[in-house]
Amino acid sequence: DHKTTYYIETKLKAGAPIHYRGILTKQGTLRSGLLGIASFTMVTWLLEGFVFGLAAVIPWWQQQHSEEQESSILIPWLVQAAITLWQIVAPTALLITLVVTYVLWPFAVAADSEQNTTGNVGLLNRPGPLLAHNLNTMAVVTELSILGGLPLSVHGAILAPLYGCLYVMFSW
Repeated sequence: DHKTTYYIETKLKAGAPIHYRGILTKQGTLRSGLLGIASFTMVTWLLEGFVFGLAAVIPWWQQQHSEEQESSILIPWLVQAAITLWQIVAPTALLITLVVTYVLWPFAVAADSEQNTTGNVGLLNRPGPLLAHNLNTMAVVTELSILGGLPLSVHGAILAPLYGCLYVMFSW
């Protein structure tokens, strides 16, 4: 039996370090540089928390400062910021769940079956990674279906791919 050092149907060598050369990263492995430890999933979680925080603060701020002139100037800007970030976060959260479930998971299963181990699936099958890659989509679906406070529009469709490109440019 010959065991290949490459992943199935790819030219990626198993166990080889992946070097990143982004704008804010030093040359090295995944954990080097300023943004080296900021995975796409974690950055999206941060943005999602910020959006939900804005969605909570805006009505409170409006109620507390409804008589003030500066509040009437600030609120539209905060609302627009929340909607713009939501246009980025909602599709990105779904993309993360889909990629992990339908791309990374099958590759991990295939690699494990080829190597007769459970190490790759075991990494994805722990509670932390499962929650990190799926709970954000559950939050988005809950917001869209039950709470219904933040809209999605076709005009913002370019924002999520732009965010993805910026992430790759700055972190890889």
